Amino acid sequence: MNNQSFIIIVCCVFYELSACYGSVTTMKHSYANEVSQRPQKHLFSKLRFHRKWLHNIDPEVYMNASELITSKGYPCEEYSATTSDGYILGLQRIPHGKKNANATAPRPVVFLQHGLLCDSTNWITNLENESFAFLLADAGFDVWLGNIRGNDYSLRHESLTKNQSKFWDFTSLQVAILDVLQIHLATKVKLFTALGPVFTVGYTKGLMRWLVPFATELDILLKLAGDDSFLHAAEPLLKFLGRTLCRSQPLNYICSDIIFLIGGFDEKQLNMTRLPVYISKTPSATSTKNIMHFVQMVKSKKCRMYDYGYIGNLRKYGQFHPPEYSVSQMETPVALFSGGCDWLADPRDVSWLKTKIKNIIYEKVIEPWAHLDFIWGIDAVELVYKPVIDMMRKFEQNATTLVNA
Repeated sequence: MNNQSFIIIVCCVFYELSACYGSVTTMKHSYANEVSQRPQKHLFSKLRFHRKWLHNIDPEVYMNASELITSKGYPCEEYSATTSDGYILGLQRIPHGKKNANATAPRPVVFLQHGLLCDSTNWITNLENESFAFLLADAGFDVWLGNIRGNDYSLRHESLTKNQSKFWDFTSLQVAILDVLQIHLATKVKLFTALGPVFTVGYTKGLMRWLVPFATELDILLKLAGDDSFLHAAEPLLKFLGRTLCRSQPLNYICSDIIFLIGGFDEKQLNMTRLPVYISKTPSATSTKNIMHFVQMVKSKKCRMYDYGYIGNLRKYGQFHPPEYSVSQMETPVALFSGGCDWLADPRDVSWLKTKIKNIIYEKVIEPWAHLDFIWGIDAVELVYKPVIDMMRKFEQNATTLVNA
């Protein structure tokens, strides 16, 4: 990446990027009916129906991030970045759009960073004219898609394998400081746009909130299971659900309810025909420790480092309680977009966050919206993406003028 103006969009995990700054202070039709209609040809009818059914699957269900990009006619380049602790992170780049490939002017860079249990496909799984990454590329930006350690695109390490427990020994702290900072974002960001910003999660609802009373038992159970990854072993099942259950009415509502349980209910904004694609990509894996870290923060109502217990904290941090992350160190201009019905980034948590950020240049609350509307919402183009693109263009011009002065 070059030294042009660097703009960042972060969805879901404000606390992960904030750790980049806070670390300075804290650490310095139904198949059965079809078969029953022709019992004399049960086997062959079954096979024919099954073949037809499979042929109706959206091909995007089987595509990875690069294939999703190139299938739409956009260029895609793949890169890797190795962190200081040996993780090899995969990145995808869309250097230009379809209609501006020959433009010679420098393109401002946009880095799209996904949130917890997600990956870079979040920005490209909607239709071409509804996916943020494609809209940005067509608007003249140089688009980079990041992936954090543990998801499908960042499962390599210089000395470890994904089957080793040590590979999964990480939390949001390493994600923020080592994964994000590894590509030198903190010194290049001119505008930080947060979509559904999660920082403190004291008022979060849904699945994560329900896990809190069972945090200790969950931690013990996961350790006894001997699996330090979260959802990595289940990803083949999730992909299978995307190809089968999630595209059949009324069973597809089971898949939509899974989404709603995480980020809140907003059926009007969910394109049900895209569910097979969404579920085949999301959720993505992370470490069990990272999930337990999130649960800890729900319980404590504080955004702070992993809690190892009194003795463990003394050894790790030199104090009984884990240090809190701080966003007050951020000088970077911030634009906040939040949803009034967001179960993860609850409006009360967002309101508290706003009091801690120095340089908020823009904020917008979309009252009916839930958390995942920011990446999959039917109206996201008009309500979020176009306004963000317009703001970045203006900001880029102003920022360039100030630098030249």
